[in-house]
Amino acid sequence: MRADDSTTPGRPTRPAPGWMQATAVLTALVAAASLAVATAPSGMAARTAGDVAVELPPIPEVALPETIEAVTLPPVTTFTLANGLQVVVAERRDRPLAYVLLSVPAGTAQDDPALPGVAEMTAAMLTKGTDTRSAVDIARTIESVGGELAASAAVEEARISAAVLAEHVPLAIELVAEVAQRPAFPASELAILMQQAVAGVQQQFDDPGALAALHADQLLYGDRHPLGHFQTVEELRALTPQHLAVFHRRHYTPQGSRLLVAGDVDPGQVRALVERHFGAWQAAEEARLELPGAVRLEQSRVRFVEWPGQTQVRIELRQPGPPATVDDWLAVSVYNYVLGGGGFASRLMEVVRSRLGQTYDVHTTYAARAFPAHFSLSTFTRAEEVWSTLEVLRSELRRFYEEGITAEELAKAQRFFILGYPMALETLADVSGSIDRALGSGRGLDWVSEYPVRVAALTVDDVNQAIRRHFDPERFAVVLLGDPRVLEGAPETIWGVPRSQLQRVGRTEVPKPSS
Repeated sequence: MRADDSTTPGRPTRPAPGWMQATAVLTALVAAASLAVATAPSGMAARTAGDVAVELPPIPEVALPETIEAVTLPPVTTFTLANGLQVVVAERRDRPLAYVLLSVPAGTAQDDPALPGVAEMTAAMLTKGTDTRSAVDIARTIESVGGELAASAAVEEARISAAVLAEHVPLAIELVAEVAQRPAFPASELAILMQQAVAGVQQQFDDPGALAALHADQLLYGDRHPLGHFQTVEELRALTPQHLAVFHRRHYTPQGSRLLVAGDVDPGQVRALVERHFGAWQAAEEARLELPGAVRLEQSRVRFVEWPGQTQVRIELRQPGPPATVDDWLAVSVYNYVLGGGGFASRLMEVVRSRLGQTYDVHTTYAARAFPAHFSLSTFTRAEEVWSTLEVLRSELRRFYEEGITAEELAKAQRFFILGYPMALETLADVSGSIDRALGSGRGLDWVSEYPVRVAALTVDDVNQAIRRHFDPERFAVVLLGDPRVLEGAPETIWGVPRSQLQRVGRTEVPKPSS
């Protein structure tokens, strides 16, 4: 649809019989007005003005059970090896499957400031060769049992995972242990990955949404913060196998790491396998784990990224947010759902898209980190609508802070969180991820099992107090990306910042590190 401007609301139905299976049920509603906006490709005018405003039908109200009960987790066994590795075994024997997940505190938050990108590249190289197997050997070994092996770096941790049939869990644990402890970082494999990574960095400058988001992060955090650094091709190409080996030696240690094994497994067998393959793992250097500190935003900042020819303007807002370890994190999650995290159920979508027709999508998010991170708002609008859209957003954020949420909005959010929770624990990877996140944020297993009960217990007052505590309706790092000609009609102040203080950068310009 996006590639075909002649698409009409009726056309998507014609190829459907060839692709949809009778065993699945799909309900699709295509509104003509929405389609007009959705099909506007980047750089072309999106029909987002008042002529496409539509009134959404009410969301059906599905009643919650009279009593909200805790989720019954599978039997869980925990133990810690002498080297400090924490091990969690979750028995789920309904299917003959197993999932192994190793979390190591070696995410991008641990990047060496002198070597940006080293954490991500180190994780990506773990499965590309060890001291006894080549990348091909590793791939063929896991494929021989129909399994999957993967490694990647998130912000706070690197994750190595293996999914196999339960009978092959010994191999899965062996491979995860081997790539985590003895990677070889072969130069030939690094060269291949480097090409892909460089292409990814270069593509950022061709994606208006991704580029605006990068600038917003940089404007809030500053270039020296791992979440605000603007990765360059030159920095990536400077990385060598030796750099990766040094990072691995410093950060891939059993202390602070956690191994989860879930599925149709025997805890006794798993313990023996873990002791055999991880028992000798020792830190080559003393582990150093330093999470980034909180950022401050004393007043709003506004940056305009110039991309001539754009007929839409991307809008990205950032402000500091709480860590996911705060006691009222569920209340934060609920008010974010009401504000802009709930799709068509959110307040901003209702006002900015449906009532005013000024955008096709607007959404908000809180970054869930163990350290204070950020709140974000993302949207786009037609160039001539940008200043009025900003005023609407600012007004709605103020109203949200001053009035808080209503009992009806809380009830909708509770239904969404509670009724959708079983699906968040559907697969072994889901269960493992939920347990890992709970333990990683310093919470216990009860955080996972009692989640629905805690959500149901929230009151309007709980949520509105969280809004007052964590949300600031005024101070934001604001990034606008579009054709610089829209600035000719800019007001004297943009989000409270005098136009004379507006930062202007070119599309391919990389912001200089702040002092």
